[in-house]
Amino acid sequence: MGSGYDAVKEFGAEFNALMAKGTTIEAIDLSTRGDFPYPGLVDRMDRAISALWRGSDLSTLSRASGVGASLQADETTILLEDDANMISETLREQVDRCVIRYLFGDAQMKAYIRLIVPTSSSFKDEIAVYRALHEMGVPLSLDDIRGKFGLPTPSAEEAVLGSKMATP
Repeated sequence: MGSGYDAVKEFGAEFNALMAKGTTIEAIDLSTRGDFPYPGLVDRMDRAISALWRGSDLSTLSRASGVGASLQADETTILLEDDANMISETLREQVDRCVIRYLFGDAQMKAYIRLIVPTSSSFKDEIAVYRALHEMGVPLSLDDIRGKFGLPTPSAEEAVLGSKMATP
């Protein structure tokens, strides 16, 4: 083979090519000078991967400066709730069981650690959903509702809202 083949072979392991006689080859500038070679493509792929991973609507990808979408408005709350649930489950499996077993033997677990995130702006929406379900006659677990809002179960001796309280 001629020197053209050797020149192409020496150009780089990932850039080998062999052209027909008379074909011209345009030099490729491989230096990035501190920048990505294709900033538009890299930015688009970053946003596309985020959209696939966390979800979005087309507005974030179709606008040139698409920042945040309607579906991402409560993203921080969603991430906090997911993290708190994951940590709570991990504690329940790896810490709570060991502590209860150490203190009480093989007794049934009735206590556990649960992280509760600060109430979000959707608190009113959640209350409205529970109210609507109650009005439709959907059976709701008081323990689940208390757990959702971080409310303890009152003891038998405590006066509770909605019941006839003893007057002094």
